[in-house]
Amino acid sequence: MNDIRAIEPLAGYVGGKRRLAKTIVNLINQIPHERYVEPFLGMGGIFLRRNKIVGEEVINDINKDIINLFRVVQRHKDALIELCQWQLSSRDEFYRLRTFPRESLTDIERAFCFLYLQKHAFGGKANYSGMKISRSNFNIYLLEKKIRLLHERLSKVFIECSPYDEFIIRQDKTNTLHYLDPPYLGTERYYGNQFSKDDFYKIADMLKNVKGSFILSINNTNETRDIFKDFHHHIVPIKYSCNSRSTKINEELIVSNHAFESS
Repeated sequence: MNDIRAIEPLAGYVGGKRRLAKTIVNLINQIPHERYVEPFLGMGGIFLRRNKIVGEEVINDINKDIINLFRVVQRHKDALIELCQWQLSSRDEFYRLRTFPRESLTDIERAFCFLYLQKHAFGGKANYSGMKISRSNFNIYLLEKKIRLLHERLSKVFIECSPYDEFIIRQDKTNTLHYLDPPYLGTERYYGNQFSKDDFYKIADMLKNVKGSFILSINNTNETRDIFKDFHHHIVPIKYSCNSRSTKINEELIVSNHAFESS
């Protein structure tokens, strides 16, 4: 493994792993591997925050808007930056772009549209049910820097847009580490018809037969522990600030075919 500078995702996304990234990255670094693959990329909350990389990296998501954005940043960063240059944070623009037909846009325009919505969407939710208000939502100076950093980070990365099961089968080799970040159990509705409860059982069955290593992160419940009962479990508490007066403690279940060192 070689050291690399961790960077932040361009925008938030539902299920992002900002509070868990350090823990998960440390666990990833414990497993020897020569290939790193992610079937559920999202906005790259773990992929981009890793501090060590290997010779081959392959990322994937079934969401065409996500993959289009990453490919545009990889290949047409300057055109995307130029399109972002004069945009303002605006409620009218947010709701206009929310319903704008993606099919009528070029790849670069579609990447801008998706990025604009994700930067402004409350909670990073892909259904864009609400808009967050902040002067820093679309700060072009900060955004340009992030786009250029991401472009550099993606220079040697292979990007796919496939169903997770096809991707895992295609990319599975003995020297591979799969990091899986599927939707949380109970949040499948946020992803339209792309994921269902049955998929958790399907993933568990697939992981019994992978040639490589894997780490999977999901919400810790009786049901998720039962679904992934055949693997090693590592439970991580997460503290969320609900408001200025209270906090909420949740738990993340880390599942793997490797036993981890005690922290």
